[in-house]
Amino acid sequence: MRTITLVILMMCANSLVFAQVNDQRKSVQLQASVSDDPARIILSWDNAITANGPLQVFRRLAGETSWGVALATLESDASTYADDGVESNVLYEYRVLRPHENGLGNGYIYSGIDVEAAESRGILILVVEETIRNALAPEIRRYRSDVSADGWLVKEIVVSAADADTTVKQAILNVYNESPEERHALFLLGEVTVPYSGRIFPDGHDNHIGAWSADVFYGDIDGNWTDAFVMETSASRNANHNVPGDGKWDNSTVASDLELEIGRVDFHNLNVFDEDIVELTRRYLDKNHAYRNRDFVPIQRGLIENNFNGFAEGFG
Repeated sequence: MRTITLVILMMCANSLVFAQVNDQRKSVQLQASVSDDPARIILSWDNAITANGPLQVFRRLAGETSWGVALATLESDASTYADDGVESNVLYEYRVLRPHENGLGNGYIYSGIDVEAAESRGILILVVEETIRNALAPEIRRYRSDVSADGWLVKEIVVSAADADTTVKQAILNVYNESPEERHALFLLGEVTVPYSGRIFPDGHDNHIGAWSADVFYGDIDGNWTDAFVMETSASRNANHNVPGDGKWDNSTVASDLELEIGRVDFHNLNVFDEDIVELTRRYLDKNHAYRNRDFVPIQRGLIENNFNGFAEGFG
């Protein structure tokens, strides 16, 4: 029994090491530090994977969509790069490419020197379900104040959990069309109706092929969304079934480029908690306020559970 246990442990260890290697091959873990005299941004990265060719560093202004030609080409064993061609109060985005025998590893980071805080970020469309709005009016007013202090003009919409997604979207469109030239973001708070769309199974399990949640429907202002031709009822969950005229959309990809950034906070139907949706939302808003006002400092860390450790894509 002792021998069998040892073999199993060794197999598990090898699997974990292989998974870690795949993840490291596909990623370059970047850090940045700055100095203002002289103006300089210093990039550094992990050396867990040995490159099999030159590394490339790219830089662009934050918000640009093209990387252009490489800013620098480095030796394969390089782990730092100092960029002296920078200015204060300018936000840059960097990309580091590290080649290896199984493809490219990518790393991305924003950095800048004495970058001023944004005074105006755009318009935040806050869509709140009416039960939450009535129960948490003081907390929502506080949230609006915090967001306004961060540079957003807040416009609020109150909806019912029973409202169709088309009704919710029309209300969003009405607000957006008041100033379509402005940057907009969308925050859905509470049990705002979830749109469903498509005939897809992105994780490869065809027992739930069909429609999946698609808040992108709300963020696409001018795309064409139809409910006329997808016929799929083979999924084990009724929620994934999609047939013409059922209120679930046909589109398996976003109909057009999104005009709205989208976020959702919705605690309904979380039955493992003793607290109801109102209390869970209150806790979220309290923690949101505390974070924005630096009443606590979170530990900068992440937890990744990689259940696909044998795949070369390096999902973790």
